[in-house]
Amino acid sequence: MQPVRASVPVDEPLEVPERGGVWYVTFGQRYRRERHPSFPVAHPDGYLVVMGRGLVLDEEAARTAVLYLCGTGWCMIYGSLADLSPHLYPMGPLATLTVLRDGRVQLAFGRYQYLLPATVGGVRVEVAP
Repeated sequence: MQPVRASVPVDEPLEVPERGGVWYVTFGQRYRRERHPSFPVAHPDGYLVVMGRGLVLDEEAARTAVLYLCGTGWCMIYGSLADLSPHLYPMGPLATLTVLRDGRVQLAFGRYQYLLPATVGGVRVEVAP
């Protein structure tokens, strides 16, 4: 998947809200030795943070956003950091996937942010009015 537009690098670390429609996605041991086909930073020692900007994502919307980015190449989705047991993921958050009100998706990792189109590979992220 190619990003539509890359923004300028940002110097702030990833912000990980503690609660409120934020989801945490883990990856299987397979991605310790193999590169993920659509999300190269996937690693079993870290997790992906999924949230909405200006909206609260329910679990179904979060799963759709993860399917959009990762296809079926992910392991579990958790609704809280406590359920995730962050001590098991020493790399912490690998990236943040933010669903925008218009259905586009922003992916941020490291110092970079990418704005992705609303539809990728036949999966469309829909936002309820």
